[in-house]
Order: sequence, then C-alpha cells, then structure tokens
Amino acid sequence: MLQLAEDKLNRKPFLDNLFSLFENFGNQGNRGFTMIINGKYGSGKSTLLNFIQERNQKNKKFEIVAYNAWENNFFDNPIIPILYEISKLEKTSSKIKDGAKNILKNIPQILLGTLANAHSIDLTSLITNENIFEDYDKYKDAINKFRNILIEYCKNKKVLFLIDELDRCLPEYQIRVLEALYHLFEIPNLIVIIALDRDQLECAIESKFGDTQNTLGYLSKFINYQINLPNDDNNAFIKSLINFECIGSETELVKITISQMLEVMNFSIRDCQMILNEVNLICREKNQLGEICPVYYWYPLLVTFIVIAKYKDDKLYKKWFYKEKVANYDTTKIQFNESIYNQFLEDIKNSDLNLIIKYLLQPNYNHIMNQIFLLNLINSFSPINMIDTNELANYLNLDQDDIRHASRNGFSYPNSINLVIRKIKILKI
Repeated sequence: MLQLAEDKLNRKPFLDNLFSLFENFGNQGNRGFTMIINGKYGSGKSTLLNFIQERNQKNKKFEIVAYNAWENNFFDNPIIPILYEISKLEKTSSKIKDGAKNILKNIPQILLGTLANAHSIDLTSLITNENIFEDYDKYKDAINKFRNILIEYCKNKKVLFLIDELDRCLPEYQIRVLEALYHLFEIPNLIVIIALDRDQLECAIESKFGDTQNTLGYLSKFINYQINLPNDDNNAFIKSLINFECIGSETELVKITISQMLEVMNFSIRDCQMILNEVNLICREKNQLGEICPVYYWYPLLVTFIVIAKYKDDKLYKKWFYKEKVANYDTTKIQFNESIYNQFLEDIKNSDLNLIIKYLLQPNYNHIMNQIFLLNLINSFSPINMIDTNELANYLNLDQDDIRHASRNGFSYPNSINLVIRKIKILKI
C-alpha cells in the first residue's frame, strides 16, 4: 500500500473533506449512502482509495471493505465476489458470512447470470422450472435476512465499501454491479464509494439501454453524491517527475514548459509518468566518466515534443520524426508558408499537437525561452536561415536580432534532430 508520505498530488485536503463527509452522512432517512469519486483513467483514483484505507488505520473510525470490480469480473454475477468481500467484515462471528452463503445457496439458476435485470432472463428456464417462484421467494428472503444482519452490524460502526476499476469492466457488468449494490447495501451507516470515470459509466448505460435512456435519472437511482478528483496540484506533481538538469539556470523554466505541454494535451497522471520516464531516460545520459551531464534547455523540450507525438499520433510521428533528416544547406530564401515546418503545421492543425504549438506561441513570463525553442523546432525540419527572417519574427513575435542570435547559437541541423530521432526510435522498438 502507498504511504501518505508519498502524497505528491497533495490529496490530504481532499481526504480531509472525504472523511468529514463519511462522518456526517450515511444514515439519513434510514438509507445508506452511495457516492462516486469521478476522475479520468490514470488520474490517481486507485491511489486515493489506498490513502483512504491507510488513513483509517490510524484511528479505525470505520470498517473498510475493498472490492476490485475488474479483478473479479470473471464471475458473470457480481453478487458472488461482492458477498465474498463483505463477508470479511466480521472476524469474531459467522453471522455475516453465513448470511452471505445463504444468499448464494438460494440464488435461483435463472439468476446466476444476472441480478435484478429482466433483460437477461431466460424465459425457457422460467417455463420449465415449476419451482421458480418458490426458489425466488427463498432468494429474496435470504437477501432480507442478510440485510438485517448488516443493519445490526452497522449500528455500531460505519462501513466504507470501496469499489475500484468498475469503469474498466464491460458495460453489462458495470450495470450489474450497480444493481447488486442497490439491492444489497441500501442500509444506514453503510457508505459505498465508487472510484470511476463518470463519462465511461454513462457510455456503458447508453450502450445497454440506448441513447434515449434517461442516463441521469437511471444513475440517480444508485448514486447519492458525486465528487470530482481535484487536479489542482497535477502540475507540481508532473514537475516532480522530471529528474534531468539543464545547463545554466533554466531547469525550472524547462520543467514549467514541459508540464504545460502535457497539461494542454489533457494527459492523465499515468500517461505523464510514461512519457516522462522516456524523456528522463534520454536526457540523463552519462559521459565517459559515468557522470550525468546537464543538457541545453532546448534538448528536453524537443525530446518531450516528439515523444508526445509518438504517444498521441503514431501516424504523424512516423511521417515527421521517424526518419532521420537529410542535410539541405540551400541558402535560397523562401517564404514561411513555403517551409517544411509550415507543411507540418498544416498536418497538425486538427491534431491535439497543435495545442502545444499554440501554448508555446502565447506571451507569458517564459515566453522568450518557448519562442526560441520553437525556432529550434523549425530548424529541425530545415535550416531556419532558408526562411525569410522577417516572417519568422512575425510568426514567433520575436525581434529579428533575437532570430539571428538564436540562429548562431541553436543546435546544429540536422545532427541534433537526428540524434533525438535515433534515441526515441530505439525506445520504440
């Protein structure tokens, strides 16, 4: 289990609010409380559930049961693994476990593949089984007895039932889990916390019932409350993942630019980790003495841009950054709209990569470094001294003197870009 000391996303204030919620809700109107913690894939939902368990270990204010829907979806009927997990609540007595077993023993054969879901009932079995109604009465009676056992148990201490990875399951299974929870756990002092991507869940419901289904109305049957996983501190966390050093005093500015490049692409935390693992690997090379050398600021920015292209759009990456560049030292001046870089801009104008270009062109306190990086990016397609300097200055919002100075001190074409291409290609194999 992860330690709260490793809370790089600063989830502690969010946890404080959650535990306040747990303490004050869950027994209103003789009902339980079901909530969604909403976040995109890879945003840290599973880590948050681990933190909930870890924090509760300090004062054991609640009883906690954890259920991973993805790991248990080999059971067609989710009631089986759900009952198995909830039966772990009671250590000193067998009431809950016996009640759970009683439900399982009395599940009619017709319901083994579904729970309270008439869409999947086998009518042939219904007709041929003469005892179907008696079997179903026993099943309902077993559920009611089990609920009464849980009600008594939860009078003394609230129970948190944590559900993870539900949005990774097939739509049919997601709906079955929700319905199983509704029929079993609508009791006071039992709080169900489901960590998922709300958009994915809504897609699952629509795929089952069609676009005309009242998705919000259907979900309100199961969900009492939704809280969104905050991402205010994602930027700081992303910067903490960068572990190379730049020459001079530009490391922090480079970290800011890289974190913004990832943020405008709306990558999840997990995606950012994968991308930056690759960037760090390339930018932390050792010299012959075994020392990790600092790099020029433009180098990690170029690596990050290309790795993002590879990660986001493989077709575009292979077209522009997979093959090494062949030197072209023609000094004939051309217009900006005739440049290879402008062809690249045309290619990405409907791509998310264009969001990075737009960000780099925006005026901000990091403006000059970003613009000079863009100049070096342009230089990776063909020598910038081929492009009309006035047009370059207008595009980048830089003085022509800055263009000329950067041209003399930028990386060498095409050796620098080819070095990056070779390294990224090696990692792609």
